Amino acid sequence: MRSYGFRIGTGFVVLAALTSLAFGPGSVRMRARAVQHCVAPPPRHAAHVQRMRFAGSGRSALALDLMVPAGPGPHPLVVLVHGGAWRRGRRGYMSSTMRAFAAQGYAAATVDYRLVDGHRTVFPGPVSDVRCAVRTLRARAGELGLDPHRFAAVGFSAGGHLVAMLGTASDRSELDDGTCPIREGSAAVQSVASFYGPYDLRPPARVGPGADQAIRALLGVSRQRDPLRAALASPIAHVDSSDPPMLLVHGVRDRIVEVDQSRQMGRALAAAGVRVESLELPRHQHGFGVFPRRVTDDEQVACSTLSFLRETLPHR
Repeated sequence: MRSYGFRIGTGFVVLAALTSLAFGPGSVRMRARAVQHCVAPPPRHAAHVQRMRFAGSGRSALALDLMVPAGPGPHPLVVLVHGGAWRRGRRGYMSSTMRAFAAQGYAAATVDYRLVDGHRTVFPGPVSDVRCAVRTLRARAGELGLDPHRFAAVGFSAGGHLVAMLGTASDRSELDDGTCPIREGSAAVQSVASFYGPYDLRPPARVGPGADQAIRALLGVSRQRDPLRAALASPIAHVDSSDPPMLLVHGVRDRIVEVDQSRQMGRALAAAGVRVESLELPRHQHGFGVFPRRVTDDEQVACSTLSFLRETLPHR
């Protein structure tokens, strides 16, 4: 596939940080799209939010919230995955982003995954859960008004890592831990947008200050002690030519996950012939979102993301 690159300029207004995105893209540089005012206003009547359980039971149940826009389907779907160092966060953090995507004509779902504790709950638990959510939505696509052939995943920080795993490792059965009620069907997505995610957990790759503790909690062991497990958990280790197009977004001033993580991932995708776009924001740090919160805020991130999704999830 094609590889795209362009370099952005300066002068961005920093978008408001999302709460608790504590861990959570460049390669080939790309120019931020100059189109402004690309975000459609919210509809006068809000679409209905449907809550669905997809795994677990009782207090351990995992759920997702789904919003489908009005109008005839089937609709392309954006699966949203929150951040929080794999140890914190909840799907509710993505509610406003879910509504914003629905206003742009996409069905959107924000999903739970098990939060790791470094002992009982560890990798591949969160990866398995996100895969399970995708399988559940695809299995019920007909009744929900979704197009099962047009699924995108958008994640932030640790969620960026998880959606990158959906993009690069959907065919790896060892990432399913047996907890998903739906065993059949594909966990693949057709487009990925990952924001400031870690992609290479293998030693001696540099991830970012303080990242080793979060990675140890995810793996249940230090990455130095079990490099094979660290490789299995690394999206960059699974890159091949079958991967879907990916957009990598990262702030150059990020001190949680270093921007080089995105640069290395972008180079690996481009070398494999995968279409990759990398958006680096010179003044941004860690923890920003897709859509502006005020009409006076810069829409560059939203415009670039929406344009990428339009191109990679074409209307059928």
